[in-house]
Amino acid sequence: SYGYLFRTRLEVIVENKKVSGSYRIVGIAILIAVIIVLQLLSGFFKVGLVSLSFVLIPIVLGGVFYGKGVGTILGLVFGVICAVMGIVGMDGFTHILFIYSPIITILICLVKGAFAGFMGGFVFEKFGKQNEKKGILISSIVTPVVNTGLFLIGSIFLLDIISVYILNGGSLLYFFSFSIVVCNFIPELIINIVCASALYRVFKAVKKR
Repeated sequence: SYGYLFRTRLEVIVENKKVSGSYRIVGIAILIAVIIVLQLLSGFFKVGLVSLSFVLIPIVLGGVFYGKGVGTILGLVFGVICAVMGIVGMDGFTHILFIYSPIITILICLVKGAFAGFMGGFVFEKFGKQNEKKGILISSIVTPVVNTGLFLIGSIFLLDIISVYILNGGSLLYFFSFSIVVCNFIPELIINIVCASALYRVFKAVKKR
């Protein structure tokens, strides 16, 4: 009888793990679909020359729910979509960068997206154990900071292209301070902070179930 009970409990554990794994796969697939759709629609959320990245919200969710590894994958998907949109001309800004410097442009897209996703999940693992709400808030802040920060660092290698072919000799300082920071980064940061409380409620509801 003990052997029977042990097998029964073992079967239940295995079954629960299978169900949990299935939910995990479905959840990640849904987040990837949301990222693709939001990025394809990013042209409708453009401020100045660049688009707002609403896709950072599902990337934060992925890092919170499934860890920094999945956050990295979701960020990489975001980067791939950005690169593809630039290659085919759906994103005019990235398209110009790709024409004159394809390798650096693709690397910037992939690295900034993947590392933003990684850091979002990483900081939640560090701070979320003590305080889940605080962890999600910090993750929501860090993700856009890393995304924009790495873009600015990568842009150092593209200054001539941006100045000549995008700004037509205009001010680089104005472009980076106003178009990138004021019109792009700050709205993304505010969106993520505002959504942090909603993400926390979603997290608690899913965790409770």
